[in-house]
Amino acid sequence: MPYKYENFDERAEHWVRAREVKDKESGQLVIPDARTEAAAEAIKAFAQKKMQGEFKPRREVDELSVALGNKEHPGHVRGVSSKLGLKHGFPQEASSYRTRQRYKDDLFDTLCKKADEYIDEKINQLKAS
Repeated sequence: MPYKYENFDERAEHWVRAREVKDKESGQLVIPDARTEAAAEAIKAFAQKKMQGEFKPRREVDELSVALGNKEHPGHVRGVSSKLGLKHGFPQEASSYRTRQRYKDDLFDTLCKKADEYIDEKINQLKAS
């Protein structure tokens, strides 16, 4: 049997598991709240997109925050600790902390997409004429 939270990142897994309760009849861990169940399904969908390369999580914009639909509270990291700051809550992203590189990467991606669209449009115009 595959692990229930196989592709979840650590924060998302902790967040979901903290909301599970043991079902008295079956003995299985279940999520009793429908809103929490919907959030868990959204996290699962974003985890799948991440595995397929369609979603690129960066620091506080990960499966958990996107699935819940709200940003991280400044200075706190959900699913890890209420007292842990972003810099220590996302150590794998320490290289991008206090830099403008994320902005530059986003700008580059946007420009590449616009250039691709422009080139495709021109090719289609040449084909049509």
